[in-house]
Amino acid sequence: MKWVVFFSLFSISLSGGDLLYIQHTTVQSEGLHTHFLEELLGLSKDQPCSSKTFDCFSAQKRLMEHPVIKSAFVAIRGEDTLFVDYVLRLPFFLLEQYPNVALDEEGFALPIHPFFSQKRLPSLILPEKMEWGQPCSPDALSLASSVLKCFRNKNIYIDISRAFYKARALREIVVKIHEPFEHYLRLHPDNYKEQLANYNKLITHPTAKKVVQKEAVIDLRLGKKAYIGDK
Repeated sequence: MKWVVFFSLFSISLSGGDLLYIQHTTVQSEGLHTHFLEELLGLSKDQPCSSKTFDCFSAQKRLMEHPVIKSAFVAIRGEDTLFVDYVLRLPFFLLEQYPNVALDEEGFALPIHPFFSQKRLPSLILPEKMEWGQPCSPDALSLASSVLKCFRNKNIYIDISRAFYKARALREIVVKIHEPFEHYLRLHPDNYKEQLANYNKLITHPTAKKVVQKEAVIDLRLGKKAYIGDK
């Protein structure tokens, strides 16, 4: 396991006992900016902080309250260095309901910019509202993750906002596929894996390109039959 280490001078002290440096590490390829950590921890160049009175426990708690940080450890090293080790929540789904918000693999919402470089993520619409620090329902996360695993190309859009309706006849999963051409699938949550197996047979058939046009909607909820219509 390889750690990424960041080391920065954030204060200049004319008397002993002040924190002069912040060293932060993570096992992930992308880390937080030192200035962001300074702001989050209340460190200031204008108001030096003593290493003897700095509360590492409170600092650690403050870090973990931020939605992008999964876990953190804070300690004083030597007389002048604040050491911070952390693990970030990583974007797994792009949440379509909210701008600049992703969902991690545990179902927690997190901001994307300015913490992560731009990546192509599968998009998701949940059947519920999200709040910082609170995961989405386990059933919703499990369903979305399971549907995603059925596709080799992860550049897809998954809508499970109607997957948990009380009326079984109204339940559905909508999947938007971008490649090799844009089209939509309508699936039932109870047997979507079987329906996707039928879709794979359909889409690989020699006549598929003639039947399935761009932006077509393929309704696979009708047993072994598929209804192909317009968006």
